Amino acid sequence: MDKSKAVLIHFYDGNLETAVKFLIKMREKGENVYIKFNGHNLYSADVTMDSAYQIVTNHTKEEFEAGKKKIYEDVDKEIEEATDKIRYWVERGEKVIPRYLHKEWVAFVFDNAKSIFAGEGIEESLEIMELLHNNAPVSEAEKLYREKVKDGVEGYILVEIVGKYSERGKEFAVAALKIPEIEVTSTLEKAVNDLLEAKKQGKKAFADFDGHILLSENVTMDSAFMDIYGLTKEEFDKKRKKDELDSLKQQYREVKRGIKALPELVEKGRQYIYPQKFEEWEKAVYINIMTGYGAFVVEDALKIMDILENSTMEEAFETLKVLDQNHSGGSMGAVERLLVDFAKKGPEFVEMIKMGRISAEYKDILDRKKAENDELKAINAGKNL
Repeated sequence: MDKSKAVLIHFYDGNLETAVKFLIKMREKGENVYIKFNGHNLYSADVTMDSAYQIVTNHTKEEFEAGKKKIYEDVDKEIEEATDKIRYWVERGEKVIPRYLHKEWVAFVFDNAKSIFAGEGIEESLEIMELLHNNAPVSEAEKLYREKVKDGVEGYILVEIVGKYSERGKEFAVAALKIPEIEVTSTLEKAVNDLLEAKKQGKKAFADFDGHILLSENVTMDSAFMDIYGLTKEEFDKKRKKDELDSLKQQYREVKRGIKALPELVEKGRQYIYPQKFEEWEKAVYINIMTGYGAFVVEDALKIMDILENSTMEEAFETLKVLDQNHSGGSMGAVERLLVDFAKKGPEFVEMIKMGRISAEYKDILDRKKAENDELKAINAGKNL
């Protein structure tokens, strides 16, 4: 068969082994075709299982499967180690956070401990909260924060945890992020308890919770929950537990799928980023999968990277708006962070879609990423990337 005369066939299954079997079957039928797989052309004329794996992954199939098995074993080991720490983290947290947040803290630790990245965040945030609880100066907590933080994403996660669970969290967040103020959204239960405490002290007060005005004079826990959620507090708690369980099950399925897809996602991303970021990219893919988002955050980031690489920012923006319908604020934020950190035109794209509505601090981050990409572009000039 003459490969130069091969006909392109669109193949949509993302599994390399399946793709090779398909091409071999086409060859047996006498069909001279080729497919595009993760940016590589594979031809029915001469494809073999090992040659395809060498082209796409730079490894034989046996080597690739061995590497994948090692990843699974490492993940299982790390998850087991994190699980052992859950009780320890819960008990330490309960000593330094307000009592009304204890239940929420327990849920947070259980939800996040099995993510290796979030597990590190729990440990490091506890060290900072313990300092603050023991009346250390905020400057000392900030110094520890600077020592712990390895990148911007990790830094924001630490600030979010400490800001939410420490009584001095807002004070710390202002120092850590170098911004004048940070909004801390409370729970409805705490808002009602604050109003009931004001009433007990003979004070008049009100709270604006998601646009609902609650008055200390007549608020009760059930009236507030009925007003805002249409459920009593007990009904709301039962529904939340069920929703959280359903969400955990979905997260588990997505993480499991993500672990299976991890090697291919890592390899595909290398088409769109500078070689100097390959190792950092692999870590970021792993982190996003293991923090509960699974594969879909990375997959959607890759869709945008592909468009930025081969088309226009306007088309990428239109695609992002469609993708956004399947995301929460958190998962779309994760997509955005991947674009900023790795896409060659990511900082410019994010700046465009924000339409000027960004803080001076975030603008500084984007400018630094642009400068970093310009430097990498110069370093890799002339190379076939």
